[in-house]
Amino acid sequence: PTPISRVVPFVLQELRAAGVKDEQILFQGSFGSHAAMNQQDMVLKLGADVVANFACWNHDCFHGFTDLGQTPEGIPVQLNSRFAEADLKICISGVKKHGLAGYGGGAKAIIPGVASFDALTPLHRIVNRRHETAICYVNNGARLDIEHAARMAEVDMSINIVMNAHREVAGVFAGDIVDAHRAACKTAHANYHTDLPELADVVI
Repeated sequence: PTPISRVVPFVLQELRAAGVKDEQILFQGSFGSHAAMNQQDMVLKLGADVVANFACWNHDCFHGFTDLGQTPEGIPVQLNSRFAEADLKICISGVKKHGLAGYGGGAKAIIPGVASFDALTPLHRIVNRRHETAICYVNNGARLDIEHAARMAEVDMSINIVMNAHREVAGVFAGDIVDAHRAACKTAHANYHTDLPELADVVI
C-alpha cells in the first residue's frame, strides 16, 4: 500500500461519522499536466476498495475550469470545476523535496495539482525564474504564491504525509492548508536532510 492509501480509510471514517454518504464522495487526481492515471495506478494510489466503490476522476488540465481570479504573481487561478465547486475540499499529499515549491504537498495540490494549463505555464516559466533554487525552502516566492491560490480555493483540510525510505508513513499532519504543511516540512527536513562532506580529495 502507498502512504496515501493507508490514510484514506481514516478520512472516509471521519466523513461517514459526520453523516457524509459514500455516493457524495469523489476522488479527484491532482497531478497538473502529468500523465493521467489508469485503473491500476488509481488502485496503487488509493486502494482497490476505494476505486471499486467510489467515483474516481483524472484531472484534465485543458478542460472544465472555474476561474477564481489571479495570484499576486499573476498566475490565473483556473481550477478543475469538480474541485473548485465542491462543498468540502480535502487534499491528501506526500511531502517530498521539490525544486520549485520547496517541498511537495500542501498548496501544491491546488496549483499545479488541479489547475489549468494556462496556470501552469506562468508558474513554471515566470515564477520559477524569479525564485530559483527553492528546494527545501518552504517560504520562497513560488510557494507563497500557490498558497495564496489555495486560500482563494477555500480548501477545508490539508493532509500531509511524510514518508520514510521504504515509502511507509512516518508522520501525518492535518489541518490548515499552510500551517499543516509547514509542520510536515519541519519533520520532513529533519528526516530527509543529508550532511555532505566538504573539500573531499576523492569522490566516488
